[in-house]
Amino acid sequence: MMTSMAGSGDINKFKNIGFSAYFPKPATTTDLFHALQVLADESEALEKYDGIVNKYNISNMTATHIFSNAHILLVEDNPINQEVALGILEDMGIEVDVAENGLEALEYLKNQDKNYGLIIMDCQMPLMDGYQATKEIRSKKYPINNCDIPIIAVTANALKGDREKCLQAGMNDYLTKPINPNELEDKLRLWLPKNQQDHHVKDSPELPINEKTESTSKTNMNKQEDNQSDDSEPVWDRASLFERVRQNEALANKLIQLMLDELPKLLSELRENINHGDLDAIVATAHRIKGSSGNLSAIRVAKLAASIEMEARQGGIDSVRELAVEFEQQVNILIEQLRKQIE
Repeated sequence: MMTSMAGSGDINKFKNIGFSAYFPKPATTTDLFHALQVLADESEALEKYDGIVNKYNISNMTATHIFSNAHILLVEDNPINQEVALGILEDMGIEVDVAENGLEALEYLKNQDKNYGLIIMDCQMPLMDGYQATKEIRSKKYPINNCDIPIIAVTANALKGDREKCLQAGMNDYLTKPINPNELEDKLRLWLPKNQQDHHVKDSPELPINEKTESTSKTNMNKQEDNQSDDSEPVWDRASLFERVRQNEALANKLIQLMLDELPKLLSELRENINHGDLDAIVATAHRIKGSSGNLSAIRVAKLAASIEMEARQGGIDSVRELAVEFEQQVNILIEQLRKQIE
């Protein structure tokens, strides 16, 4: 079944009618190919996934089948971003350890019993950021099993120069926030050692790092430019969040509750920083809000936080104060919408 509508209850409705698989339009080649592949390769697929295949459990089936041997280190300080990444990775069958900054990451890597195939490294963190942590790993000054371990940077920016900065620090590739599960899967296919991938993995071409990352980085930069010029986004895109967490309602509600707990505190902190004219603190707080709200698909809040961060970096305290008025309005609307979802 291909349907132009998709909503709550569709899985049971189409299953009861007798369909084996369904997709909301626009269906992609990947959706169709994976459906056929799963139904051909997995005789118990329908039984295992409650009688019907859709684009979300297909993602889980194929990803788990590919990465169930993998063990990675996630380095991320933001609790909402942690939960998003953990939810996606664990759905793929990956064992994950979490470090909250670069210093903790180095301690994990000193453990000779750990056999990480890859590191996902946030760029901006307290105590030691991702750039410095990567340089330390590559320096071979520490008793680390694998100083050449693939490192995928995660950055809230997709601006000119970011890619070069990641590569100069010794990172192999990078993703932009909010994390897209399909893009993350592609990076894992490309960089995880073959012994941490199950069979059915197509060999990736051995391209130089700059060629591997160039296409993705250009695409992400174009996406960000498009977003900056588009004022039609909703305050909160519920469907986008649920797609990011692969329709895991429990995870979505956990993220929403975390945001409801964290956002008023961050808003108060930002307000205080603006009153004191502390530009560095404004940058740090706005960056944190940008990352959390982006992963929650709170699009307007994320865009305004990004604008506040940029103005603060450029020393524009007056512009920051002007933006803060609309920002607070959008945050209050967002909080109201998230509370309704929880209720």
